Amino acid sequence: MAIDRPAREVVLNALLQYMRGETRSYGFDDRITPYFNRKGTADEGLRQIANALWRIYDDFIDHPISVTAEGWEALRRTLAYLQTDLELAKNCPRQTWPFASEQQWHEHQPLAEKLDLPLFDPAIHSRQFRPWWNRIPTSVGVLILLGFLVPVLILLFFFT
Repeated sequence: MAIDRPAREVVLNALLQYMRGETRSYGFDDRITPYFNRKGTADEGLRQIANALWRIYDDFIDHPISVTAEGWEALRRTLAYLQTDLELAKNCPRQTWPFASEQQWHEHQPLAEKLDLPLFDPAIHSRQFRPWWNRIPTSVGVLILLGFLVPVLILLFFFT
């Protein structure tokens, strides 16, 4: 299989900037979306990684990174993998993905450590990014709106 080094560099830099807080989800999305399919790259491993990264952000709301500590570690492994010319192994264990084994991850871990990545901080990297009004169920929102609207309509009806 073909390894697309320039495309891996683009995704690596996009992810690195997203994890450092230098870009938000819209900018991150713009940079990795071209690599979701065969038109963007012949690198199958990169396509799988781009599709996996699509699950870590919301492309309807522009927001900073928001992941768990486990997700942060998976992203660190992804950064290291993107610096290699390895092909993505089938059936990678979740705790070492995208590397095929714990040994392979430990061999390449220095690649992640040299990137000057901040340590995971839940106050920064796990923040809730949806505003409170986006978390109200639609039926509750309608009832709240009616609760304000009905008295106003009654007052207008009786005093006009």
